[in-house]
Amino acid sequence: MEKLILKCGRYMPSAAGDTESRVKLLEAYLSGLTQELEFLVEELERVLQAQGMFATVGDGVAEASAQGGEGSV
Repeated sequence: MEKLILKCGRYMPSAAGDTESRVKLLEAYLSGLTQELEFLVEELERVLQAQGMFATVGDGVAEASAQGGEGSV
């Protein structure tokens, strides 16, 4: 799998500005990050379904949850 690089980059808080403007910048960053992560999760699900592995992974997670977090996925 190729390396995944987020377009939004890393959040680097600004020391300048008031709290309101810094909060707005953080909200904008989180909004972009959320969109990218949702896209990547959808792509991962699509690839796993195409390979027939999605049901296996889902079953392993359900089984691990039923065992109280023990077991491997």
